[in-house]
Order: sequence, then structure tokens, then C-alpha cells
Amino acid sequence: MRRGRKLLLGLVIGAVLVVLMEGAASLLLVGHSVVNRTNWRFTERRREITSRFDAELGWTTNENFGDPAGFGPTAPVHTNSQGFRGLEVFERAVPTGRVRALASGDSFTFGTGVGDEQTWCEELERKIPSLETVNLGIGGYGIDQAWLRYRRDGASLDHDLHLFAFITEDILRAVIPATWGAEKPRVTVEGESLVVSGVPVRKASPFARTLRQAGGFLQDLRLVELAGSIAGGKGERPQLSEDDEARGLALAVFADLAKLAKERHCELVLLHLPIESEYFGGSADVLRLYFKKEVARRGVAWIDLFDEFRALSPEEHASLYLRPPAHGAGHYNAKGTGFVAEAIARKLRDLPSVQSRLAASTGNR
Repeated sequence: MRRGRKLLLGLVIGAVLVVLMEGAASLLLVGHSVVNRTNWRFTERRREITSRFDAELGWTTNENFGDPAGFGPTAPVHTNSQGFRGLEVFERAVPTGRVRALASGDSFTFGTGVGDEQTWCEELERKIPSLETVNLGIGGYGIDQAWLRYRRDGASLDHDLHLFAFITEDILRAVIPATWGAEKPRVTVEGESLVVSGVPVRKASPFARTLRQAGGFLQDLRLVELAGSIAGGKGERPQLSEDDEARGLALAVFADLAKLAKERHCELVLLHLPIESEYFGGSADVLRLYFKKEVARRGVAWIDLFDEFRALSPEEHASLYLRPPAHGAGHYNAKGTGFVAEAIARKLRDLPSVQSRLAASTGNR
């Protein structure tokens, strides 16, 4: 009996220690996110960042922004007078003998962490000399904001191709009302239509944005998840592979992009970019295979680079990403953007609709 009581006491003490360690680990992980991932800003800073408030989109790029060492000593960051990445200003008409591609997307398209000439858009232009690329990417965008920006700003330029690029997270961002502490519009599906609400967007103060962003990480605490479950809510971040709202909205956005492409006489290519954590698989595979099948049924071109990335050794794959303390750690580095551009160029040439446009441009030189 005495030995049994000692064993039981030991098990109880062990269980308590495990619970305490689990709680401490949860607090440490969330605390690390709050401290290191929150963009601490309590006053407005002018011309130090590449984004500004936009009543229709939530935020967008500053026009004529310039920092010769924005992402490091050899990584200048500029935007032109139209708000697009780089220094070149584009006329409405496509130059004779060129094929113009507008590239929509988030920070992976904008090129966070690399210089103007090192984004995958610029690298793609060098891989396909007849191509002229226009970089519409903006950090933090979901597919909803990328769609809204293309509808508005993409209309200012004639173009032959629309490369609508996104990472897996961008699909989930579209069903979250606010991202990274900033206000944004809300896009929902009603019947067969996309409905935009919350416009004009309410401008939040830098202090409020900081608190919202920091507070968002607290949702990862186990106690918060438990409380959410007890209260009848989801209790945790929705899973992309299972989230019907995210899937439905993404398909509706893709369908509208295809409609816009037809109206604007251009070719739409949906471009799913991998991030480092997806090298070993996960929910991204469920999602990409689902969308690849669905968009093929609708006759829309789809490119993803997961097979190309996974064909690399773990060491080669890891060498494509920026590492701390570099600005934009986790994004593609210059080697990574070159790898991405090479893979996109190869797959674009294999698309008959793109191939014919490239051939026609060569004949018009």
C-alpha cells in the first residue's frame, strides 16, 4: 500500500510538472511572437516604410519611395510614381515587341529582403527577354486585397499576362477581418458574387495597430483556445485544408480574375509559391491539389513550384531563404528569387496560350 501511494504521488507530481511545463512553453512561444513579430510603432513615421493607408485596400505602397539600403547595404528599395516596385514608369500601352505581365501578390512577390533588381519579377524578365514585368506585390496582402488592387490599379495598364501569385497563408488572410493589426476591407461570397464591405476602411492609429497585432498572437495561448471552445467559437486558428469559407472565397476570386482576364484580353496564370515550412508537406498539399483540380475544370492556367523545391536536397532548399538577422527572414533571398524565376519561365513557355503571345511579340520586333 505504501509503495502504491508513493507511485500514485509520483504520477500526480509528474502530471503537474508536465502541465506547468506545457503552460510555460505556451507562454514563452507567445511571448516571443509578441516581442519579436510585432511591428512596434506608436507614432506615424513618414517615408520610412513602403506602405501607406489606403481607404479602398487598407494599405498600399508609397509612390516615389526610395531607400538605397532599404533591405540591406546591397538591397535598395524603390517604388515608382505609380506605386509599383522599382524605378521604371510604365506607359499605358504595351511597348512594341514586348509581352507585358502584371504580377499581383504579397511580400514574396514584392521582394521583401532583396533589392529592386533581385525580385523574382525582375529575374523573370531577364529569363524571358521579350517579357516586361510590372510588380504589384504588397507585403501582408491576402488574395482578397491582391484581387482588389488588380481590379483598381491593374486597369491603368494594358497587359498580356496576369500572374496572380500567392502563398498558402494568403488564402486564410482573406477570411480574417484584419491582418497584422491594420484595418482592411472584407470580401465575402454572396450567391455567385463577391461583395466588398467595410469601405472606406477606417484608419487606425499606429498605437491601435500595434496593440491589435500584439493581441493577435495571444490567440495562440492554450487558455484562449480553450475559452473559445467552451464559448462555442472555433477556439483556434482555422485550418486551411478544412476551411470551407476560405476555399469558397478563393474559388470565387479566381473565377472573377478569369472574367477580368477575358474582359482585358489577357491570359490569367494562378501562381502558388511555396514557403520554407512546406518543403516536407502538410495542409498546403491538400489545398494546392484541390485548387489545381478545380481551376483546371474552369480552364484557368495553374503553376505551382512545390515539386521543383522538393526535388532539392534539404541543404539546397534551405539556401534559398533569408536568415535572421536579415530583413525579411523567411522570404526568398537573391538565389531563391532566381530559382523561382527560372521555374516560372520554364512553365510559362509550356503554356500554349502564353507561348503564342511570346511568339507573336518576337515576330513584331
